[in-house]
Amino acid sequence: MEVLRVASLTKKYLNGEEEFSVLEQVNFVANKGEFVAVIGSSGSGKSTLLNLLGGLDSPTSGCVYINGVNLCAFTEDEMTEFRRKNIGIVFQNYNLVPVLSVYENIVLPSQLNGDALDESFMGEILDELGIREKLNQMPGKLSGGQQQRVAIARALYTKPMILLADEPTGNLDSKTSEEVIGLIQRVSRKFGQTVIVVTHDERVAQKADRIIRIEDGKIYEEKSNESII
Repeated sequence: MEVLRVASLTKKYLNGEEEFSVLEQVNFVANKGEFVAVIGSSGSGKSTLLNLLGGLDSPTSGCVYINGVNLCAFTEDEMTEFRRKNIGIVFQNYNLVPVLSVYENIVLPSQLNGDALDESFMGEILDELGIREKLNQMPGKLSGGQQQRVAIARALYTKPMILLADEPTGNLDSKTSEEVIGLIQRVSRKFGQTVIVVTHDERVAQKADRIIRIEDGKIYEEKSNESII
């Protein structure tokens, strides 16, 4: 089942009087439960793409559809509400609130949505991510890998249709990076989320079901990952 459709997505910026393209005519589809890696070098346009998928920025032309809903038709307030309920985002720098405990960080988006807390689902996520014993700790007391696990838990807890991750292993060592990507892969399959991971790391991309390579704002290769067991 199709969850995400990217249609002729283009993003241009003005630099003085000169216009330049960051993304140009990008098209792809992602299905329910699929893990897609978008890989490219620095400046390739991959982070801009993720921002457009999450409704954090607006395209110059083209559209993003999530579950058939056109994100380009939303006002800013409508986009914020839709994102809270349907899109989970994991950032490279974790973006945890330092004055809130692990538990408070995880439930914050649900509280902002006015949703009832689902303690049973919380338990499932905590067990999968191995952070149940960290619930009452503050983010500053955790390692980078533990903070990223909390960020993943927060993104999953609202039961989003799609999980977006921007260089989720960028600040982690290789061993922790492998663990974190393995966790994203496992929990997305267990809970049925579509995952789009933006990365420059080939090892991360090899965990995905499908790899999209982007350079100079254009997709130049898209293939299924046959190395997955």
